Amino acid sequence: MFTGRIAAIETTDRHSVRLHVANVTSPSGPPGDIYLHVRTKSVILVRKPDGSTTRGSVKDLFVGLPIAAWHTGVEIRTLPPQYTATRVDVTHTVERPADH
Repeated sequence: MFTGRIAAIETTDRHSVRLHVANVTSPSGPPGDIYLHVRTKSVILVRKPDGSTTRGSVKDLFVGLPIAAWHTGVEIRTLPPQYTATRVDVTHTVERPADH
C-alpha cells in the first residue's frame, strides 16, 4: 500500500489514467514519487468530507487529492517506479477544479 497526493494525471485511454503520486510513503520503501496506472478493473473508493464512502471512477481523481493505493505487486522499474492499482482510495478534501 502507498499513500501520497496526486500531483498530475495523464489520460491513457477512455477509462484509464496514469497518476503521478508525490510524497509517497510505503511500509516497504523510502518516500518518493511513483506512477500509478488506474485501469477499468481498479476499484476506486471516494471518501467525502462528511465521512461517507462511495464507489467512484477515474473522473473522481484530480490533482491535489490525498490518495491511498494498493497495487498488483509488480513494479515497472523506471524512475519514478510504476505500479498498476488494484484499489484506490481518494479523499475529497479540496474543491474540484473548475476545468473538470
